[in-house]
Amino acid sequence: MDSWAIARSRMRATTFGTGKQEPHTVVNVWWTAWLATNLINPVAGSQIDSADTPDAFSAGADAFVLAGILDIAAAVLAIVVVRRLTGMQYVKAALRAEQVSKEAAV
Repeated sequence: MDSWAIARSRMRATTFGTGKQEPHTVVNVWWTAWLATNLINPVAGSQIDSADTPDAFSAGADAFVLAGILDIAAAVLAIVVVRRLTGMQYVKAALRAEQVSKEAAV
């Protein structure tokens, strides 16, 4: 997350020359999904371990399914975060290369 904040702060005035800022929404949703799946999994395991009725077992299994869905969502969002961060780094490198070439021409 620090890399995202650093890249975002450095790109603030230069993202494609528009001053557009990358929102933290994707990072926040990814982080929330990741935390939720890591909190739900142990609870679901405890529910299944202590289940003494089919309904209790079913509730634990449902919690595991929910955690699995959140895990998949977190994985997809992690890919989006990495791709956006990489894109910001490419833009920064291109702008820096342009600045160096202008300085070399002077």
